[in-house]
Amino acid sequence: MLGNKAASLLAASATARATTLRHAIAKTCAACNSKQASYASMPSQQPQPTIGGPRLPPHLIHATLRQPKLSQRGNPKDIKTQFLYALYTSILPKRVVMVLQLNAVNVAEYHLLNREFKKQGMNILKIRLGIFRAAVKGYSDRGTMSWVGDIRDPVSPDGGPPHTIESRAAGRKLAAMPVGHTAIVFADVSRETTHAAVLKDVNQVIHTVKPFPGKVMIVGAKVDSSVFSREELEHVATLPSLPALRGELVGLLQSPAAALLGHLSAMETMTGTSLVSALEARGSEIVSLLSRHSMNHEGRSSSNSEAS
Repeated sequence: MLGNKAASLLAASATARATTLRHAIAKTCAACNSKQASYASMPSQQPQPTIGGPRLPPHLIHATLRQPKLSQRGNPKDIKTQFLYALYTSILPKRVVMVLQLNAVNVAEYHLLNREFKKQGMNILKIRLGIFRAAVKGYSDRGTMSWVGDIRDPVSPDGGPPHTIESRAAGRKLAAMPVGHTAIVFADVSRETTHAAVLKDVNQVIHTVKPFPGKVMIVGAKVDSSVFSREELEHVATLPSLPALRGELVGLLQSPAAALLGHLSAMETMTGTSLVSALEARGSEIVSLLSRHSMNHEGRSSSNSEAS
C-alpha cells in the first residue's frame, strides 16, 4: 500500500516537472523567434576589414585575394603583407602624402595625433618600411595602381586625374625617406588648397599639441606629382598659390595696358590741338604749296599727252 502511494507521488512530481520544463522551453523558443524576426528586419551590414585604421575598399580586397602577389620562389606572400601593399598603393594617388618621423611616441600620444589630424581633414597611418618602399617603387614604375585588372586609379575630388609620381627618380626619393618609426599623413585636399596651407595644418598639429615638440618631425612629402624633401617643402610653402600668381600676372598685364591707353589718349588730345593751331597759323603757306603741286601735276599730264 505504501509502495503504491510513493510510486504515485513520484509519478505526479515527474509529471509536474515535465510540464514546467515544457512551459520554460516554449517561452524560450518564443523569445528566440521574436529576436530572429527583429534581426531579420534589420539591414544587413557586413563589416569591412581594416588594417592600421583606414578601411580597405571591397574591390581592392577581392582583387588582392583573387590575384595574390607571389614571392621570387612563386609562393603566395603573407595575406597581411598583401593587404598592406594594396592599402599603401591606394593611398599614393592622393594629392598629399607626407612622411613623418616618430620619436618615442606612445600609444596615447599617437591616438591624440590621430584625432588632431582628423580635425584638419587628414589621416595618419603607421607604416611598415619594406612594404611601403615596395609599394612606392611599384607605383612609380607603373605610373598607376593597377597591378591587377580590377583596380583603377581613383579620381581626385575636383574631378581631375589621380596624382601620380612624376618619375622613377622621384619614386626612389620618396621610398628612401622613411627610416625607423615612421608614419604617413595623407589627404585628398582640393587644388585650391596651397602647399603652405597643408604644411601649416601639419605643423599646427605637431607643434601645438603639448606632448609632441621634438617627437614628430616632417621628413618629406609627395604633393601633387612632385616629391619634396623637408627643406624643399618649406621653400615651396613660401611660394604664392596658383590663383594668387594668376592675379598678379593679370595685374602686371593690365597695368602697362592701362598706362599705354592713357598715354595714347593724352597724345591724341595734344596732337589734335597742336594740328589745328598749326593749320590756322600756316594756312597761306599750305595753300601755296598745294597750288604749286597741282600746277606741276597738270604740266606733267599735258606733256605726257603730247608725247603720245
